Amino acid sequence: SLGEVLDPPWTIIEGAGALPTASFAAGVPVVVPDGVRDLRFRPEHCPSIDEASATGFEAHRVRGMDIMMVKAGEHRLRCAILPLMHPGAVLGPGCIALRADHRRCNPFYLNNVLHHYLHIGYLDQEVSADGVVDPARLLSLNIPLPPPDEQRRMADRLLNISARIVDAEEALAAAGRISEVF
Repeated sequence: SLGEVLDPPWTIIEGAGALPTASFAAGVPVVVPDGVRDLRFRPEHCPSIDEASATGFEAHRVRGMDIMMVKAGEHRLRCAILPLMHPGAVLGPGCIALRADHRRCNPFYLNNVLHHYLHIGYLDQEVSADGVVDPARLLSLNIPLPPPDEQRRMADRLLNISARIVDAEEALAAAGRISEVF
């Protein structure tokens, strides 16, 4: 189950209920639902708080390789992995995070499994009647666990495909900006 592959086991990191006033100035990013999009973290869509304020939210800090998920609303169940080289962020309201036990489960593999489950509707069963992700049900989600080498191969292949998708999206956006000029 998902709960068994987390570190610590059976633990979901909850977003802070309330945060100090955030802005889009430099600082520690606050992960908000709009910043979690189909497999990618979008820091440009997240406000920031200053480092001094962030120290009061250690229980809600996420680090590179954590998987962030939107708990409710229009982006509900969308997940993204925080890049390894990212210095970290504070998980804001409406988001949860999963920290994979790297000895048992490759985080990129897990992120892609969750993303696949989202798109085939399998994650819908993890939502309560009020439309919010139910952590207890999410933790009991069945996660297939091939051997670590196979997880790594699958994750590498999916990362390669994702990189090509990102490149294509960026080229499409650039083409749109060019067409606006003409």
